[in-house]
Amino acid sequence: MSWNYRVVKKRHGPNESDVGYAIHEVYYDSDGNPTSCTVREMEPWGETLEELENDMKMFAAALQKPVLIFEEIGAKFNEDLIG
Repeated sequence: MSWNYRVVKKRHGPNESDVGYAIHEVYYDSDGNPTSCTVREMEPWGETLEELENDMKMFAAALQKPVLIFEEIGAKFNEDLIG
């Protein structure tokens, strides 16, 4: 299973206009289709400054990919991935 960071748009309130964007880990099947993601957004992290820098670069790469819509993937998102 492969993964990367992606920007995910999702509702955060009762109104249609209550939406926001965040970076999530997204996991893919062998055909490259998203199959699950973290329920909560991610934050850059590393055990070293170099690891943090690499993580930030991966976050920046997510901004260059199409935004995924949380509700469109729906049940495919894995509730166990709470990163």
